[in-house]
Amino acid sequence: MQTEQLYLAIKSQDQLDITKYTKVIFDELVRYLSSTVSACDDDCQEAAQLAIIQVVQKIQLDQIREPKAIKSYLITCAKRNIYRLTRLGPTIVYDERAEYSID
Repeated sequence: MQTEQLYLAIKSQDQLDITKYTKVIFDELVRYLSSTVSACDDDCQEAAQLAIIQVVQKIQLDQIREPKAIKSYLITCAKRNIYRLTRLGPTIVYDERAEYSID
């Protein structure tokens, strides 16, 4: 995985590189989850996306300071997310500020 490059791109706020590396890491995470966990492709993609979001937020908040730790953190987050999605069902968040209408 190109996690160290992603870390540097996030720290330098280089949006092009962030996009490039997140796509590569996303594909690798989905392949990893598909091969190790018995879950559908949609769940694997959802879990990988959530893991990347979590890692990016942690880097931005300076909670992850070691680029070498990102790979294991991504895998751990993705496995937890896939467990939540497949075992516990989807999480539904109700936004009180949103306006809902029935047409």
